[in-house]
Amino acid sequence: MTNCLHLVRVNNLTLSFPDRKNPNPKPVLDNVTFDIRNGEILGLIGNSGSGKSMTSYTIAGLLPNNANIISGSIMFEDQDLLTLSQKKRREMLGRDIGFIFQEPATALEPLMTIGKNLEEILIAHGYEDKKKNADKIISMLSTVGFKNPLEIMKRFPHQLSGGQRQRVLIAGACLLSPKLLICDEPTSALDTVTTIQVLELLKKLCDELKITILFISHDLSVVNNFCDRVMVMRDGKIVDSDNTEDILNNPKNAYTAELLTNARLDPKTLKLEKSVVDYTRSPILVAKDIEAYYDKTKVLHKVGFEI
Repeated sequence: MTNCLHLVRVNNLTLSFPDRKNPNPKPVLDNVTFDIRNGEILGLIGNSGSGKSMTSYTIAGLLPNNANIISGSIMFEDQDLLTLSQKKRREMLGRDIGFIFQEPATALEPLMTIGKNLEEILIAHGYEDKKKNADKIISMLSTVGFKNPLEIMKRFPHQLSGGQRQRVLIAGACLLSPKLLICDEPTSALDTVTTIQVLELLKKLCDELKITILFISHDLSVVNNFCDRVMVMRDGKIVDSDNTEDILNNPKNAYTAELLTNARLDPKTLKLEKSVVDYTRSPILVAKDIEAYYDKTKVLHKVGFEI
């Protein structure tokens, strides 16, 4: 019987990467247990190397061949993902589980147009009708905020901004309306304004398309007003878990408190010192009245500054 409350249940997941020199290494994931409720946005936070991305790869079936799952189960609705064949896992990726990678510039094939990049996803899952595929792509590009989807389809990845490329990746991950969308550091390469726009888009997709989201980040400040719950990972273990408000305002774990301090960039705690500048010297760079256009729209208006 399907568990209507939880879409994913991870239980006692332990994972390592043995090799000839070290056949019994320290686990990368150590007895990881958590669940993802239907329709929620769950944040998974931790510093680099904490195991958060490896957790997402295990759920998605994207582990490298030398990974050794020592114990545990991953229940996705009625089935344990770890008992399925590699072929079955590949079929689920995109159809049931969508994945957004960290760097949009490398996740898209540079020699293919955006339309072709997205069409490849549909073809891989047996959608052969070019007209229907094009209509589906146009509709999804519109859903993620493009006002000129036909024009976007004709462009190559390098002809788009970082934020636009990330929207394309989100469109690709949602093309087949998966139940779970895994976002692995999707905003780390974006500026603050674009980050906010991407987070608003993901929340919209969660509400409108009924998609459950696992959101991975190293920055606790990013999950504020976005995630329903937050888990904190350290050294392959879940060390803290609570609703977002309590995690951000009343962390129970010292490591969580440290992440919060770093996210707020407190100069005293981080021991940052203000640089000493001699303003009597001539600047090494002077920019004056810079103007630039993008798609016939002026994006820089007489910008000027000195360094």
